[in-house]
Amino acid sequence: MNTMMRSVLVSAVIISVLVSFINTQSINTNATVTISPNTTVVVPVGTHVEFNCSIDGPKTTINWYKGATPLPSRSMRRLEDGTIQLVFSEVQVEDGQPGYYTCCVVLEDGRCHSETEVHIHLKVGYPPDPAKNLECYSHDMYYGHCKWDKPDRDSHLETSYTLQLKTGRDKWDSVKCSNKTVSDSSCTWQTDDKYHVYRVLTCNDLGKNATSPSDAFHSLHAAVPYPPNEVRFGSPTSKSVRVKWDKIKKFDYYNVDYKVRYNTNFNQEWTEVQIEYGTHKK
Repeated sequence: MNTMMRSVLVSAVIISVLVSFINTQSINTNATVTISPNTTVVVPVGTHVEFNCSIDGPKTTINWYKGATPLPSRSMRRLEDGTIQLVFSEVQVEDGQPGYYTCCVVLEDGRCHSETEVHIHLKVGYPPDPAKNLECYSHDMYYGHCKWDKPDRDSHLETSYTLQLKTGRDKWDSVKCSNKTVSDSSCTWQTDDKYHVYRVLTCNDLGKNATSPSDAFHSLHAAVPYPPNEVRFGSPTSKSVRVKWDKIKKFDYYNVDYKVRYNTNFNQEWTEVQIEYGTHKK
């Protein structure tokens, strides 16, 4: 299967499903069925796929279904040995081809005999593109925070995003994120007093892809402070207004510039007021 998933988009996938009749069951044939295998097949968009279903036992009618609906004969080939072959020339994600398919013995009323069902789950998608816009910084010089945007193209497959730390020449280890359970586009972790390089690894069943490594990150040198606390406004006049705020305590010993911007008429243009360091009001 690994060879199949690494093949080009026009490669063929042939899955043989063997339905075996063993002992007695009243369904026009005296048999029961051993279901094997129950499997999932993951292929790239555009792949040629063939599923084979054959009988080992008394001669009877079998067919392919999707859900409770028998598939049209144009999508199948019946071979001389009794094998029924489900064929997709180039699978796509938009036309409803991905999903669960069932091969089974057909009852007199056309329904699938539930005790003879063999299921195949067909998943169709793209290998993952790398995440983009990786950015790492710290709000408090203690915890690091990296965020990224997901790729523009949807892979149509379950995809994971893992922040990794470079620990050797070609070695990357996963970062233990404190917020990983609530976000797959950011990671917050406790830093150490060292420079590190990070990347985001994107994975799905068709492969993996990684962002370019980040610049060397140090929580002290990539600090982006939170906004100041307790911003207060005095009574405005026709020409001015007094603004007060509390300094960010964790940055008391660092050169942090405070700036005020104002907006007139609620438009998109902001005018910035420069403030000397250490001034608490303007």
